[in-house]
Amino acid sequence: EGKGPFPLAVINHGSPAQASQRPSMQVPTYFRLSRWLVAQGYVVALPLRRGYGAVGGKWDEAYGPCDGPDYVKGGRETARDIQTVIDALAQKDFVRKQAVVVFGQSAGGWGALALASQNPNNVIGYVNFAGGRGGHRNNAANDNCAPDALVQAAAEFGRTTRRPSLWIYTENDSFFAPALVKRMHQQYQAGGGQASLHILPPVGRDGHQAISDEKGFALWSPLLAQFLKGLK
Repeated sequence: EGKGPFPLAVINHGSPAQASQRPSMQVPTYFRLSRWLVAQGYVVALPLRRGYGAVGGKWDEAYGPCDGPDYVKGGRETARDIQTVIDALAQKDFVRKQAVVVFGQSAGGWGALALASQNPNNVIGYVNFAGGRGGHRNNAANDNCAPDALVQAAAEFGRTTRRPSLWIYTENDSFFAPALVKRMHQQYQAGGGQASLHILPPVGRDGHQAISDEKGFALWSPLLAQFLKGLK
């Protein structure tokens, strides 16, 4: 409520495992996170990207064949849409121009890291919930397309990133298991990226959705509060 200007939080969705599900996809509300951020005084945006649901159009986030993926390219296409949303909303009088925080879950989290590598000057921090690409190869849990390539892409993003990020994963994430996440994080930091990693205890049936889970909220909301406080 009020005229603002308020800091902006842009929450970016994941991508369904099956291409056939993209046309019918609706904007995830991420209700617990959204409501919490509004209570903290943020304007919250929940954009739907190109190639999903009612937005339609060409889906450019593809990373190529499973045995030779280009995770950097896929992430940068996601980042392009996130940046477009930020640029549009930054023109609104109720949005504070230099206080944007970018959130993302799964493919949206990966896109947030890709955007971080481009260092937009009005974004002050990034929150990555279970970010990555290439999970559930052949619809199998903890089976990833070219995991080494994902680690290498994380290193590439880290090399040019200058803003801090918070990474939240879980022990029972069926897309990105802790061992893989730790490798991604280590290489991201080795490249120069600032990232605080937290692997939470198991959440629900699949911790990949901890962003929307009530138990997950109790675990990650204190971490998020501390991270956002440090950005101010």
